[in-house]
Amino acid sequence: MHESADDPRIKELIDAILRTATGDFRTFLEPSSRRDGIDAIIVGFNAMSARLSELYGRLDEQVVRRTAQLESAGEQLRILAYSDPLTGLANRAELGRHLDSQLAEVSRGEPASALFVLDLDSFKLINDTHGHHLGDLVLQEITTRLRRIVRDTDVAARLGGDEFALLVHLDSSDAPGFAARLLAELNQPMVLESIVINPGVSIGYAQADASLDAEQWMQQADTAMYEAKRSKTDKVQRFAQHMLVERVTKSQLIADLRSAVRTEEIYADYLPIVDLETSRVLAYKARARWDHPEKGLIPPEIFVPLAKQSGLLPAVRHRMVRNSLDDFSSWRRSGEISADCRLHLNINHIALREDAFAAQLAEELAALQMPAANLVLEVTEGHFISEDGAELRTMRKLRELGIQVYLDKFGAGYSSFGYLARLPLGGIKLDKSLTNGIETDRVKHEVLRAIVAMADALALDCIAVAVRTDQQAQVLRALGVGTAQGYHVGASAKRASLPPERG
Repeated sequence: MHESADDPRIKELIDAILRTATGDFRTFLEPSSRRDGIDAIIVGFNAMSARLSELYGRLDEQVVRRTAQLESAGEQLRILAYSDPLTGLANRAELGRHLDSQLAEVSRGEPASALFVLDLDSFKLINDTHGHHLGDLVLQEITTRLRRIVRDTDVAARLGGDEFALLVHLDSSDAPGFAARLLAELNQPMVLESIVINPGVSIGYAQADASLDAEQWMQQADTAMYEAKRSKTDKVQRFAQHMLVERVTKSQLIADLRSAVRTEEIYADYLPIVDLETSRVLAYKARARWDHPEKGLIPPEIFVPLAKQSGLLPAVRHRMVRNSLDDFSSWRRSGEISADCRLHLNINHIALREDAFAAQLAEELAALQMPAANLVLEVTEGHFISEDGAELRTMRKLRELGIQVYLDKFGAGYSSFGYLARLPLGGIKLDKSLTNGIETDRVKHEVLRAIVAMADALALDCIAVAVRTDQQAQVLRALGVGTAQGYHVGASAKRASLPPERG
């Protein structure tokens, strides 16, 4: 039997195919009792529709799953883009977004906020002494403490290294109290892997101001933090406009210093060290000087800290060592100084931590054919030298080479006789506070008498500094101090006019 074109099943089949084409796979046609060709097509259509329904169902599941995966990956990327991986705190970019938002709110008259920036005072020393693993633990402990302090509405961020920031919703009258609580919390000792750590914190803060942008607000808080870092007592500082002026001036000086270390602007002048009995010059102390082309002579108490902060101290030290050794070897060859005259050079204790320092000095001396015994290095006594660290290893290498190390400013720092006995030293230089007023101060007489006796017992040379009068020199001689440095016994001179030796 032939199927008729008027068969209603054909119309139903066409309608079902059209609905399926639009994505409706729920259509099911009931075959008739004829079991003819049209029924066969209907059965095939039903099977195809069921299969398509199954495939599209799986596809929907995959789309949902992939969408969820993409959303999760996007969230992970957002977290990576706006958070610090070590601490989980917001990063600088995320903090910047919150600063922009907060400044916009302030411009609409909403309550202000304060931005606090804090930095650990001894983080580099912690890393150098205990390793970066413990340094990371310190940063994570700081993070834990910050989270205890801030509220959900506040933002805590790690800006990088050991620098953190807090955006806190409070007005200016509450900011000092909050900063004091923050300082007290962060300064509590930490015990990490059985090691007690006292990192120390410096905090600067600035209030929100609608006239600022986020970068300027951050700069203000950061400037106040550096002011706190410079202070030995006021470890919390609120931003004041004069700080920014000083910071700009300091930045310019650092830029000038970067150029100066490559020129003749950085030079040494020399102060004689003499025998108080014979007035014979025993040595010369080289002192760093900076002759700025516009500002004139800049004292070392200004530019040496700048060099340290900016990472230029090794360059300044290298220039001083090289130039002083050149000068001294030249004077020895020309006979301007005696063969046994010694050169005293100040070095920062950081140099003693450099493994190659002693070997580099030995190479310099060998190249100039200058005996190691003619060189004395002075390290400030106020910087503690650990008994099992790199400093002590370097001091031992220097002694093996024949280079002596003196402890400078003795009496202003640790001043422990036992401490001196454990270090490979050649001598001490008394702090100027012990010389000042020595003419009449009986207590200083006894202190100096004890120091001289200690130095004799340890076979250490003992040099007085800042000797300005003949009376001071006489008292020092009577107390057993035989060597001195100061304007009374000889003024400083630039290398072109080295004062003649006495005796």
